[in-house]
Amino acid sequence: MDKIEVTNRNILKKHRIPVGFGQSACVFMGKENNVVKYFYDGYLESLKHQGDYLGKLSKICNLSNEKIIGPKKLIFENNKFIGYSYEYIKGKQLDEISTFTKINDLFIDYSNACNEIKRLTDNYFDFFDLYARNIVFYNNKYYFIDLDKGNFDEDSSKEKLYLESRKKFFEEIVYSIYGLRHSDYPKYKNVDINSYLNGYNHDEAAIKKFLEEIKNACNEEKPTIRKVRKNTLASKKATFYHQCF
Repeated sequence: MDKIEVTNRNILKKHRIPVGFGQSACVFMGKENNVVKYFYDGYLESLKHQGDYLGKLSKICNLSNEKIIGPKKLIFENNKFIGYSYEYIKGKQLDEISTFTKINDLFIDYSNACNEIKRLTDNYFDFFDLYARNIVFYNNKYYFIDLDKGNFDEDSSKEKLYLESRKKFFEEIVYSIYGLRHSDYPKYKNVDINSYLNGYNHDEAAIKKFLEEIKNACNEEKPTIRKVRKNTLASKKATFYHQCF
């Protein structure tokens, strides 16, 4: 990967539009359709205990493609690593997509996205941070960003890594359909949802069953997110996940 050396990190955000502020980093629009992510000092200090962090970023970069958006350039301030840049992907993070989005459209690219998840887990990559904020949806396609909190774990089973990551990906799609946040989960503790998808492994059969339930509950062939959220029966049918969550 190429490197960028700056004498003051404030140069990175001067005259640039902020994209987001997280617990560990700030993200700004950069040049040439890139996004610049630089970490707070406290988080940078914690990286000292995470082994070869730059080596991990390099591996992610090597596995990147049009759907896996990895680091492009490492950024250093006076020879100290402070962040990296990556390609800007037009679209909405999964928890911000339009409520006029059709439910069926959310699954057009599902198999392709799962294939990319498998490609990474076949290289022992544990996504760890696979949440809606790290998934971009644009033109009915998925893109995965901010993978730097994941890890390569060659002691893990590739199959286990894949199935866990695919399950998490599916959950995030569903949570986004219903506008759920982690704080909402207790509301649904009395809803019998364990029997709904457990055992299906979130594969094509599960998707077909899920879409059929939504269609029947809404009495519409291709309901939108807005329609599903307004439909009480649909909510009870598929606003799930574990009673014990």
